Amino acid sequence: MEEDNEEKDKEWMAAYNLTENQVQEMKETFTMFEADNAITTHQLGLALRAMGQNPSEGEIQSLAASAELNERHHQSGEFVRVLGTRGLKSESEMEEELEEALKVFDKEGDGYILASEFKEALQTLGEPVDKEDLAELLKTAEVDQEGKIFYYDFIRKMINT
Repeated sequence: MEEDNEEKDKEWMAAYNLTENQVQEMKETFTMFEADNAITTHQLGLALRAMGQNPSEGEIQSLAASAELNERHHQSGEFVRVLGTRGLKSESEMEEELEEALKVFDKEGDGYILASEFKEALQTLGEPVDKEDLAELLKTAEVDQEGKIFYYDFIRKMINT
């Protein structure tokens, strides 16, 4: 049985250009969220976020649909297939993506954005962020006395949590 697992791991590594550590991390993350060797689409999103990825709800639904997974039947192999198909973003890729998105609001070019603009953007652009998540993001962002966020620190915190 263990040989079968090792062979399957090698297949996944070759098929999706994954490292052994990435496959192991995926399997461990799946185990954290599974019940009866399956996770729901909602848990798929939680698992992706636990791995440091930042998919929107739309991306999660799209991943599940494109992989032809139904609401309840994401098993370990399917989980790796879905993540492999999506491609795991490196920390530097995620950092660069967030930096580009937040630079739009940096009118002075000094690395700071107004917390009010940040909040408005999160509520109006793309998929709206719910109130609890918004409050948590603002807490993580550390708003200074001038109502500004130094977004480079915010990005590092987001990537490293």
